[in-house]
Amino acid sequence: MKKDRKWIIASIVIIFSLVIIITTNVAHNANKKEEEIKEIEKKIADTMTITCTNENGNDGVIETEEVYIEKGILITRTNTYEWSKPEPKEKTCEYYTLMVEKLNSLPGITGTVYCNEAKTSGNAQIIYTIENVNREDVKLKQFDYLDDNNTFDANAWKYYMENNKYKCTSQ
Repeated sequence: MKKDRKWIIASIVIIFSLVIIITTNVAHNANKKEEEIKEIEKKIADTMTITCTNENGNDGVIETEEVYIEKGILITRTNTYEWSKPEPKEKTCEYYTLMVEKLNSLPGITGTVYCNEAKTSGNAQIIYTIENVNREDVKLKQFDYLDDNNTFDANAWKYYMENNKYKCTSQ
């Protein structure tokens, strides 16, 4: 009888010890996960700008595409085009003037164009305010890099741009 009692007490102590160990382990893992999440949130910069440039654009146009991100959310995309050539193969200035006029008629988009008198050099800048852009009217590649929570996958987008002959920098 005393042996049975010792086994019962030993079993209860072992079970109690296992419960304490398992509970402590679960609590520790939950705390560790919470700390990992906080570290990830810290790594997401409050603001980030990624600028990608292609100096070999069509007809000698230098193309720059810049995205501005706040706390993982894509805020704006800015396209800048610059050209300068003595004898244009195409009417570059007219092309960008017409493009900007068309885009300015859409919500969330603001563009400007400057051409010199000879129309051999100039620049155009188009700013897309993502929150206001109608995704049905404008198909931006960045939309492919937004998840269900509108979080922008900046690294995947940068990788995509670099694979398309752009040189990218982050700030």
